[in-house]
Amino acid sequence: MQAVSAALSAIVHEYTDKLNRYPAVELAMVPEPNLHPCQVLQHMPAELHRNICLTGAGKPEQHTLEFVAQDYVNHLQHHLNQITASILS
Repeated sequence: MQAVSAALSAIVHEYTDKLNRYPAVELAMVPEPNLHPCQVLQHMPAELHRNICLTGAGKPEQHTLEFVAQDYVNHLQHHLNQITASILS
């Protein structure tokens, strides 16, 4: 889970860097609130990473907290890729 937390933190800092270098670009989200999950994950006991969470609307799905955290990182990376593509085009 530390790797997930580190990846999330790196993505947030990359968002901030892009905002500073390209102020005209509107970001999909404010970077700083995304640091909160990093802090929570870093301070969470490792044995809780396998806890099951119910996700989804209408039809709940079961996932570990570690899966949800990694999915969140992937989601933010997707948005960062969109922003990068808009900057480069």
